Amino acid sequence: MIGNLKALGAALAAIAILAALTAGNASAQQGQLTSDGPVTLAGTEIGEPGSNALTMFGGKVECPGSTYTGHKVLTAKETEEEKGHQLLPSGSTEGTVTPHFNQANCAAVSGEEEFSATVTLNGCDVVLESSETISEGEYAGTGALQCPVGKVIEVDLFLGASHGFMVCKFVGEAQGSSGVATLTNTEKGTVEVTGAITNISGTQSGLCGSNETESGELHFSAEVTGLNEAGEATAIAVSD
Repeated sequence: MIGNLKALGAALAAIAILAALTAGNASAQQGQLTSDGPVTLAGTEIGEPGSNALTMFGGKVECPGSTYTGHKVLTAKETEEEKGHQLLPSGSTEGTVTPHFNQANCAAVSGEEEFSATVTLNGCDVVLESSETISEGEYAGTGALQCPVGKVIEVDLFLGASHGFMVCKFVGEAQGSSGVATLTNTEKGTVEVTGAITNISGTQSGLCGSNETESGELHFSAEVTGLNEAGEATAIAVSD
């Protein structure tokens, strides 16, 4: 009888442990894109000033009215073959996000000085991957910059809107960058994506002097919808 009780107790303990592990795994499910088919992601800026900005060397560059597009992450072979952006399949857990800076509105603030600016990505993208569930309809994500071999992000600061005289040049590299994001479903069939890529290494040159940093940041906050193969808007969400 005592042996049976011990066996029953051990069995109940094993069941409890299994239930706890199952519950833990369920709460940490990786989110994935849900859509009616392959899509291109199209994002528009949301959030307060500074929510979409590149910061480096104590300065900040913003380009109000910028947009974002998202596509499938290419394999190494597809990258070597220089394949262009491809639609993101439903069920994807990662994608590339490309900022399209509104160059006409780009401005840089450094200390008390303000300059007009341009941001050139040279093929660099942000790669985002969903990680785990935060709460119902809300997921965490991770990210990093990804650039073609030998390419960097270039930020040029100018005196005047005509860009006739360059004052400073910032160069940002993808290697070593990392970041976090939050993906939140909305009732409109869109997903709000907010976060920042940090640890961006960069150099500074020009009249502002020479300097190096490993603490550049790219902040983003956008409402994202899906565009199907015909370019028509279609609902998307992130789900388990």
